[in-house]
Amino acid sequence: MKYISYARKSSEPDDRQAQSIDSQLIELSKIAKDRNLSIVDTLSEAKSAKAPYQRIKFQELINRITRGDANAILCWSLDRLTRNPVDAGTLQWLLQNGTLEEIVTPTKTFARQDSGLIMSVLTGMGNQFIIDLQKNTKFGLTNKAMKGWLPSGSKAGYQNDPTATKGNKTITIDPVQFPLIRKAWDLMLTGSTNPPQILETL
Repeated sequence: MKYISYARKSSEPDDRQAQSIDSQLIELSKIAKDRNLSIVDTLSEAKSAKAPYQRIKFQELINRITRGDANAILCWSLDRLTRNPVDAGTLQWLLQNGTLEEIVTPTKTFARQDSGLIMSVLTGMGNQFIIDLQKNTKFGLTNKAMKGWLPSGSKAGYQNDPTATKGNKTITIDPVQFPLIRKAWDLMLTGSTNPPQILETL
């Protein structure tokens, strides 16, 4: 069997706890060596899997499996491959029709007989994680806004209060940046100073 090794780490907050790409590749290399798997190529990318058709390397993986360049995938877990129903369905169909013979992870090997209920449940859990995360994030930001808090990071001239407890982060004046920005705006509002001149005075 010819395997393509695939590793992914999201560049977005929802995947902060996922193993880094380097760590995944090290572990996948060990698995390939221990199980004597024939790896024809290794693909990796830092991109969220919450929406289909957004990952160049994943699409390359699917295209190469479809062409017959390889017939198996080695990855850290199913949620590295997909967190949306479109990509999940593509993988399941490739398994069902035999184009893809197996998906190997450290804890389980998915074959044709697993392409129905088992994969649907596991990939569905990954997709539900994204749905719940979006809902909870929106709720948290709305709650902050209702309390009069800025539902985002601090802007120039301000800083997040490092002493505040988690969930109660407040924004305070940055003692270094704020006076400079205030001076720049005061000079700008006089109408007699242009931006390059202001930069020279700071």
